[in-house]
Amino acid sequence: MRIELVGHDLRFAFRQMKRSPVFTAVALAAVALGIGANSAIFSFFDAIYLRTSAAADAGRLVALHRVDDRAPE
Repeated sequence: MRIELVGHDLRFAFRQMKRSPVFTAVALAAVALGIGANSAIFSFFDAIYLRTSAAADAGRLVALHRVDDRAPE
């Protein structure tokens, strides 16, 4: 791909964006919302599922539960 063709395409794209600013604003808003939503979902997924435990030796962690035999079932 030659650099002249890229420059021609970019100039054409900017001319089209100047010709219809409402469409340009809606398209940019849609792209921004899509990027923001994906970033938020990945950040949540990363924090919950992908991050390792902050403990030094996570394999030795245990959970303790209190068992009361007197409690009715």
